[in-house]
Amino acid sequence: MTKTAAIKKHCSDCAGESYLDVVFCVVVDCPLWPFRLGIRAGTGTYNKRMDNSIESHRELVNDICADPQIAPFFQLSSSKTHHLARNKGRVTKTTGVE
Repeated sequence: MTKTAAIKKHCSDCAGESYLDVVFCVVVDCPLWPFRLGIRAGTGTYNKRMDNSIESHRELVNDICADPQIAPFFQLSSSKTHHLARNKGRVTKTTGVE
């Protein structure tokens, strides 16, 4: 088993076999958290996967972002023309840079 496969399996087991729980894992202090999607956090592929997940599951992201310590980990990548911003506990799509 490769390191990547072992990390993905560990994260899946930890999240109860739920892919969404792996994607939106809130255990951000876990040393494996940056690698939970099978790629290192911050890469173009990682950002694209996270952006798609965030846009597809906005209600779930709103719940997660109610915690100000977790919210910064679940924002659209800066490479997009828009980003998610916290506004009174809600995530809204905005354009430009605030």
